[in-house]
Amino acid sequence: MGYLNSPLVSAFLQTLAPTLDYHEGPMGRIPYMDIEDSNLSDLVETNIAISKSDWDAHETSWDFQRNELLSIDTSTYMENIDYKIEKHFEETGEHISLSPAAPKLGSLEWRMEQYKTKWERKFMQLHKNEEELNRQFIDIYGLQDELTPDVPLNEITILQQGEINVKEDCITWNEDVMTKQLISYAVGCMLGRYRLDKPGLHIAHPNPTDEEIAPYEYKGEQWQIDDDGIMPLMPNDCGFSDNASARFADFIRVALGNEEHVENLNYVEKCLGKPLEQYFVKDFWKDHKKMYQNRPIYWLFSSKKGAFQVIAYMHRMNAYTAERVRSKYLLPYIEHLESEIDKFDARRAELSTKESKQLQALQKQLNECREYHERLQVVAEQAISFDLDDGVVVNYAKFGDILQKIK
Repeated sequence: MGYLNSPLVSAFLQTLAPTLDYHEGPMGRIPYMDIEDSNLSDLVETNIAISKSDWDAHETSWDFQRNELLSIDTSTYMENIDYKIEKHFEETGEHISLSPAAPKLGSLEWRMEQYKTKWERKFMQLHKNEEELNRQFIDIYGLQDELTPDVPLNEITILQQGEINVKEDCITWNEDVMTKQLISYAVGCMLGRYRLDKPGLHIAHPNPTDEEIAPYEYKGEQWQIDDDGIMPLMPNDCGFSDNASARFADFIRVALGNEEHVENLNYVEKCLGKPLEQYFVKDFWKDHKKMYQNRPIYWLFSSKKGAFQVIAYMHRMNAYTAERVRSKYLLPYIEHLESEIDKFDARRAELSTKESKQLQALQKQLNECREYHERLQVVAEQAISFDLDDGVVVNYAKFGDILQKIK
């Protein structure tokens, strides 16, 4: 594997298969020397391990365990401090003593810094290993005058889900991407896909047992799994206690503690560049759809312009999900809008210009929700069930236009 990923094979294939038709013919004619070298094997195995750990750190991997920002501990912190000292010495020749970073130990910002240092170290190790493998293979095959072992940083193929930008010899981190990955994991914990206290998948099937959705304790705090696998993506004043932004704030409190709660939430919004409420209403599902390559596991029930929108966890859906969305969420929200409009109507003569615009907006939302109710009721009465093995595209299409389009 080390040999096949070296510049030697690329050079050979340019001659053996100039049309890039890399089938078994050209591959079988590649010059190959059977070499027993434990150092080569160790480098290859290290590269495989780093690449696999990167793949498994993302929830689209079957072997995903939990979001890494929640797994950072003080031992990792000390390893990162040692790495920073060593890196500084390599770059400047100076010995330094690093004091603890400015972010408070255990805060989300602190965890983000430890995450970045950890993965920068892995990234640079992978880069170093690849160049060393190239150098050794070039020497073994006597091609020092033909090939170079150099590997540009932008050809290192980990952290490929947008976490970093690579320009020449510089890595910059996209904290918004890492924050969105944490939010995605948090939503999974809210809907029961994951658990804070256990690694890997938790609920990935319809009709979970009472035991599977029972509240559990984590670090002395109780966490509640959503009872029906449905969660609103609405403004904070929508009237639903299980609204996404409110539940995420509680997730941060339970996962990271009360002490830095406000600081952690502020840091999340700083990384996102917008308020949590705005992110969940406008962007969360788009990011989710992109992460799962238009095969979302959280399905968006949405009116035409998004005045009403809730997500349902596909693996927990059943024939009554659409009716539950209608009766438990849409109808109460329609009543909520009617109540807000009545409050304005009661004092219509004294409304300010701003309040008049608010009233108009509420009336538009109400009309939109009523229109959506007519369509949703038709689908709900069909009591649509589906087989998960048929896949997202086939099953999603069964619900027609009551779901937001995935393409």
